[in-house]
Amino acid sequence: MKKILFTLLLAHCAYAGQSGVFVGGSLSLNNTFYQGLYSVEENGATTEYPHSNYSPNALGLSLRVGYQKFSSDAKLGARIYLEYNNNGYGSYKDELGRTYKMDMSGFDVGADLLFEVLQLESATFGIFAGGAVGFNSHKFTNAQYSIYQSTLTTPAKLEGYGLNAHSGVSLTFKGNHRIELELQYANFVSDYDSGIIRSADKAESLKLEAQGFLKYRLNYFYVF
Repeated sequence: MKKILFTLLLAHCAYAGQSGVFVGGSLSLNNTFYQGLYSVEENGATTEYPHSNYSPNALGLSLRVGYQKFSSDAKLGARIYLEYNNNGYGSYKDELGRTYKMDMSGFDVGADLLFEVLQLESATFGIFAGGAVGFNSHKFTNAQYSIYQSTLTTPAKLEGYGLNAHSGVSLTFKGNHRIELELQYANFVSDYDSGIIRSADKAESLKLEAQGFLKYRLNYFYVF
């Protein structure tokens, strides 16, 4: 009986993919891994201090604008978009365990495949998957020490490009309102090298890298 009812439901389902320009945004939890190498030269001897830490669950906000196009039967679609990500604040710990707040942000250019699976009375259930190319930045917010500054007045930035892959599920209401739960793996690598900075009695340097990991996202878009 359950199989018969499910078959009848599928036979009568309507697909509601709508083509058009869309705008929206996201709430996200962002996870980052920091890995650094601090080097200091004193009295002719160089000592290196490798260190790393994981910075979990930074709350972020994103804004997105794009265009989506569905097939004539409104089942299968694709979209392209441009997105700005304010990924919240990460926490970097140096070789002595001191914590520095990092302002994380970036831009993505992405493309997804969309599949509207099932009409559920007033909403349509769907799935999606895709990828993006992005630029990411991690900036020290309050660093006054020379190895954390690109100039005497400018905090250092870790910058880099990368790829991400993502997938998720969606609900579309009244054709225009779309809510998504998304899981994203961001393969971004942003880095910074202070170079050798000399003072009266020593020379020091910092090489620092930030690697993006999983992001958990709640998205909302309005389709015009």
